[in-house]
Amino acid sequence: MKLLSVLLLFFCFFIPFTGCKKEEIVVVEGNVAPPDQTIESTTIENYVLKVHIALLGRKATDAEFDAAVALLKENSLSESSRLTMLNGIVSKTDFFENEFAIMRSNFLNNADSSTFAGTKSIINLALSATSNPVEIAFWEAELVRVDRLILLEDQFSNQTKNSVEAHQVVVDNFVYDEINMGAENYVVSLFQNFLLRYPTVEELEAGKAIFEGKSAILFTENAKNRNELITVFFNSNEYYEGQVRASFLRFLYREPTSNEISLLLNQFKINNNVAAIHTYALSLDEYIGI
Repeated sequence: MKLLSVLLLFFCFFIPFTGCKKEEIVVVEGNVAPPDQTIESTTIENYVLKVHIALLGRKATDAEFDAAVALLKENSLSESSRLTMLNGIVSKTDFFENEFAIMRSNFLNNADSSTFAGTKSIINLALSATSNPVEIAFWEAELVRVDRLILLEDQFSNQTKNSVEAHQVVVDNFVYDEINMGAENYVVSLFQNFLLRYPTVEELEAGKAIFEGKSAILFTENAKNRNELITVFFNSNEYYEGQVRASFLRFLYREPTSNEISLLLNQFKINNNVAAIHTYALSLDEYIGI
């Protein structure tokens, strides 16, 4: 029995220690894994590709791509480096040409310079076929309006007309009138195209009255003809807010917050250039995907 007791004590106290041998960790000096730049580089490169297509309607050239990627990598994709890159892109003639192409598509059923020239020919033909002073005055006014539209692409691309002025010309010509015939259709088109909503009953009635040459109040401003309707509409906070919303929906697929609307509405009113809104939206982490 004594021998059995000794053996039991041996198994209880000594065997567990021999079965749990401690492993030694061997550290090799200088064996530091290099940082993995794959995700960061891919994110930056994809971002550069996306913003060029979004703002210019085309891929970046090799030189544009390399310069933008280098700038962002050197500055760790900082907000200031993003804005520097974006401001460089929206200063290009290509940006304004692409924005004008979007205007033509959205507001003029993609009518182009040949359409405008054809419209001018029709107006000149009508002008030459009448001796009625009233008709002459009407067609001469139409000729002035279509000439402004024909000149707009170069003026917008050269930045001699800003975004607000361009929108005013786009809705004040024979082509736009043919697409949106009549007072009601015209007023509804302004609200849907630029405010992204349908007018209220009061807004619609006021807009129609003004379009038809009657005095009415729209957005707290009095107007009494079509020209004044356009001026009041495109000077309103509702219009500026609509452009902020349009930019966010275009690039971020969401509505802006109230703080974003307040900030960007004021910035847009200062320079009347949608680039100020676009660069903000495209500089956000959510657009980059980080």
